[in-house]
Amino acid sequence: MKKSLAIMIISIFGLSACVHNGQNDYNWSDVGRPTVVEFGKVVAARSIHITGENTGAGAVAGGIGGAAIARNGDGRGALAGLLIGAIAGAITEQELANRTGTEYIIALRNHKVITVVQEIHDEDPIFSPGTRVIVQTSGNYQRVLSAETLPTQIHRAKGIKQLDDDDDSPAVKHKQRPVKQVQPDNEDM
Repeated sequence: MKKSLAIMIISIFGLSACVHNGQNDYNWSDVGRPTVVEFGKVVAARSIHITGENTGAGAVAGGIGGAAIARNGDGRGALAGLLIGAIAGAITEQELANRTGTEYIIALRNHKVITVVQEIHDEDPIFSPGTRVIVQTSGNYQRVLSAETLPTQIHRAKGIKQLDDDDDSPAVKHKQRPVKQVQPDNEDM
C-alpha cells in the first residue's frame, strides 16, 4: 500500500510539469518583470506540433509501478515489469508533454521580420494575416498578443528632470536663467 502511494505521488509530481502557459497565462516569475513590446502585423500563421520535454519522471514512475505490480513472481517478472513500465511511462509522459501551437511570421514596425512559435490553448485566439499584434519579449521568451484594442497614436510621456541633491536653490528649482546684457554698439550712438 505504501509503495502504491509513493508511486502515485511521484507520478503526480512528474506529470504536473506538463502544464504549459497560453496567451493569457503568466508564470509567477513573470509578475513584476518588465517586458519589451514591439508592434507589428501578422504576415502568415500556420499550425505546428510542439514536441514537449521528457523529464524521465514518467519512465521512473512507470518502472517503479511495473516492478511493484510484477514483484509477486520471480526476479525475471519484476525485471520485465520494470522495463515494460518504464517504456510505458516514458511514452505516456511524452504524449502528455506534446502539444499544438502556431508559428507566426510577423513584420515589425522596425522593418524586421520575425517568427514566433506560440503554444495555443482552446481559449486562445489564432491571429490571421493582417492582424495588428504586439510581440512581448522577456529574456528569451516571446509572446504574441493582439494589439487591435490598443490605440494607434499616443502622446509621449512627459519626463521628469533629475537634480543633484545640492541643487536646492530656487533658481535651479524654477529654471531661472540669467538675463543676458546686450551692450549697444558705439556706432548707434
